[in-house]
Amino acid sequence: MEMTVPRQKTVASIETKMDVLKRKISRVKKLHEELCKELIVLGAQREEAMAREVLVAMKKKRQELQ
Repeated sequence: MEMTVPRQKTVASIETKMDVLKRKISRVKKLHEELCKELIVLGAQREEAMAREVLVAMKKKRQELQ
């Protein structure tokens, strides 16, 4: 039975894979930042919508009491 030696990766091939991963990480970080900004905007919109709903309910209740 003949034993084969595992193929050694070259430094260049490892660095190439590392560069690819770094670029992927960079893209994911940008996407993460964009999504966080969008989440903040949506949170603010939700707060405004909730405030409007409360205001409408208060006006309606006031009219019912008069």
